[in-house]
Amino acid sequence: MISNIFKSIVISLTLISSLMVNSNVFAGDSAPVTLLKESTIEMLAALKTHQGTLKSNPKYLEAQIRRIVVPKFDVTSMAQSVIGRRHWEGSTPALQQAFIREFTDLVINVYSAPLQDYNGDKVEFLPLRESIENQSRVAVQTIIIRPTGQRIAVNYSLKKIGDAWKVYDFSIEGISMVASYRSQFAEVLEAKGLSGLLAQIRSHSRMVS
Repeated sequence: MISNIFKSIVISLTLISSLMVNSNVFAGDSAPVTLLKESTIEMLAALKTHQGTLKSNPKYLEAQIRRIVVPKFDVTSMAQSVIGRRHWEGSTPALQQAFIREFTDLVINVYSAPLQDYNGDKVEFLPLRESIENQSRVAVQTIIIRPTGQRIAVNYSLKKIGDAWKVYDFSIEGISMVASYRSQFAEVLEAKGLSGLLAQIRSHSRMVS
């Protein structure tokens, strides 16, 4: 099950971190848009610096993903949403923290491999539909333009935590990452609970490491 998790997620996560931003002009951008643009540029610079050794040195790539991309995500909120309130609240704090760690590692591992062959796609950030003033949640719409001319809609859902904006979900062509994982994990959760799901994720991680 886990080995076949949504090829679209692999593609979209690759795009998040390896896009060539279509414009370097940040003037007038809102905080959530600036967050995504800056992260994209920083990740692209890291990939370019070691482009020739990405395949032979996967630990470098994983470290950059963890340093640049993961802090921009509200991983705890995403993990809770993937599991669902019933399973989350029915689990011990230790089990919850273990799942957050495994979920983070799973996401990193899923898109580490595609990033080894990134090719400089471009992204257009569309204007926000409304002012973010006094808003705690916002959607940022982007269009991925591939070298073939294909256009892919990738939309990010962000929420404000303190003074910072964090991504808590994103969708590619309308398919939510959180909803996709929730669907994939549902059967194991119902049959074996969170501890059983953790065991399966860990088993998969050992096989691919």
